[in-house]
Amino acid sequence: IKSLLTDRKLAHMHWDIDPQEWEDHDSNRVAGDIIHELRYLDGRAVVLMHDTKLVTVRALQQVLDWIDAENRRRARTGKKQIRIVDASDWIAETLDPQLRGFAEGMLGHTLAGLQSARTALVPGYPTKMVAR
Repeated sequence: IKSLLTDRKLAHMHWDIDPQEWEDHDSNRVAGDIIHELRYLDGRAVVLMHDTKLVTVRALQQVLDWIDAENRRRARTGKKQIRIVDASDWIAETLDPQLRGFAEGMLGHTLAGLQSARTALVPGYPTKMVAR
């Protein structure tokens, strides 16, 4: 499969950290496994978590609290902080700069069109749509 994607110049967004929380109901173990991997990570990683599982919700809070504390420690020592991105951020970072500029331009036109349509449907709607 990897060669098929490469031939088509497509990137595979595979995961690097899979706590397999679907198999275990212990949120402390799941959080501990993820934190252990993040603590020793050198570079980027994709963490796979299943948002349909209660254990994931509980573990995620622990992981986010650890990241917050770790980033405060890193800020004090001048180390690079952990940054959480979603799939759209990851895709934008990996796009060819010209294609990214084109996509951002299209997004601006699309948002302007949506704003115009919304204003026509709901006159006086107070907020303006803004691209991230």
